[in-house]
Amino acid sequence: MSMSPTAQRWAELVLAHDQSNLTAREFAAKHKVKASSLSWWRSRFCGTLTSRAFVAADLPAVLAPRKARPELRLEFVDRPVALSIPGDADLAWVRAVVDALS
Repeated sequence: MSMSPTAQRWAELVLAHDQSNLTAREFAAKHKVKASSLSWWRSRFCGTLTSRAFVAADLPAVLAPRKARPELRLEFVDRPVALSIPGDADLAWVRAVVDALS
C-alpha cells in the first residue's frame, strides 16, 4: 500500500506511540501534535500497521561479495513469517519483498 508523506508520518507516529509507555496526550505533547489527531489517524489505519521488527542478521555476511554470501533467513518478530533468501539474491529485490510485507 502506497501512502502519502503525511500518512507515512502519522503511521510512524502511531507505531512509535504503540511502542512508548506514554498516554496519547503525553505522546502528542512530546511530539507537538494534537492527541485528537493521533487518535483519528490510529482509527484510520485500523490495525493495519505493524512495525518492521526483525531478528538481527549477520550484516558482514550479507554485504560480502555476492559469491560468498550465505543464505539469509529473516524472521518477523511480530508475525509468523520467515523468509529464506538465497545468497545470490539481488538486494534491491530483497528490499522490495520486505517492503511489500510491511
